[in-house]
Amino acid sequence: MWPKIIQVNAKDIYIIGGNDTNLRTQFNFDFRSLKCNIKVNIATGECERKADMLTSRQACGVGCIGNYIYIVGGITEQELLNSCERYDIINDTWEEITSMDEGAFSLSVITHAKRFLYTFGYANYET
Repeated sequence: MWPKIIQVNAKDIYIIGGNDTNLRTQFNFDFRSLKCNIKVNIATGECERKADMLTSRQACGVGCIGNYIYIVGGITEQELLNSCERYDIINDTWEEITSMDEGAFSLSVITHAKRFLYTFGYANYET
């Protein structure tokens, strides 16, 4: 539940993060945030496990510029995240990048001019 899915080219999508929610009662959810990163070939349906994110997260923002997937914010079962990371599609590696000023989840991300990443429409514990 709550993974992020992004199409990075004409043939590949990535399914990143999310959680493994198990409903215990009508009002109490027990979940564990995930680090998973799965590449899916759209034409063949073939799935390939790629390098895990550095931080487990769900409800994060995701954008793609060039050969990089950017992950921003999100939540874990314990905290609201302001951290961000970048995935190198070619080398199958993750690195931390500059954090946001405040934590946010359920954010939308757009890219512009193949070099800018904008976030909007987010939630935090105060909104």
